[in-house]
Amino acid sequence: MIIDITDTDALLFLEFQKNYETFTVLNTAGVFNVRNGKAVLNFDANGTLCDIDVNIKTFKRLHT
Repeated sequence: MIIDITDTDALLFLEFQKNYETFTVLNTAGVFNVRNGKAVLNFDANGTLCDIDVNIKTFKRLHT
């Protein structure tokens, strides 16, 4: 099977492959599903993801 992609897409794919482990951790931790909140990613000196802090607002009074 042959797949044709642009040079830009090829570079993006290589970047994704380089960061695959971090992406997998973020995906498994639900970071891409955070709504009404924030995720703080903490990396060590080597650039390895060490922990993720997620803060979600459960209530916010709207001004009426």
